[in-house]
Amino acid sequence: MLVQGAHSAALLVKEVNCAVRWQGRDVKLNVHYDSGFTLYEGKPVPEDRKPEIIWQFPYERLRMSGDDGHRLLWLDFGQDGEQELDLHGSPKPLVFIVHTFLSAKISRLKLTACSP
Repeated sequence: MLVQGAHSAALLVKEVNCAVRWQGRDVKLNVHYDSGFTLYEGKPVPEDRKPEIIWQFPYERLRMSGDDGHRLLWLDFGQDGEQELDLHGSPKPLVFIVHTFLSAKISRLKLTACSP
């Protein structure tokens, strides 16, 4: 029941944004349930403009992730390289969110595959 509740919450929330530091720059990381990981320029932009995308990867490209338990999160996108993000605090909440999004997507795929 707890897992189902987390999956339902993931479907409702759909995305999480957080301020991070990447290669010495203050930027924003978006983790989206459907589209995966997007890193945006951290500078404020006018409402009529979208922030510049620095990089974007779907979940399928994520080969490995790791963290130091204190501030740093590493996302390895295979041939595109490893991205190191300073989360300014514990990476554990974001890691939990990524795992929940992935688990919900897998659970949803299983239900779709089993449907008549």
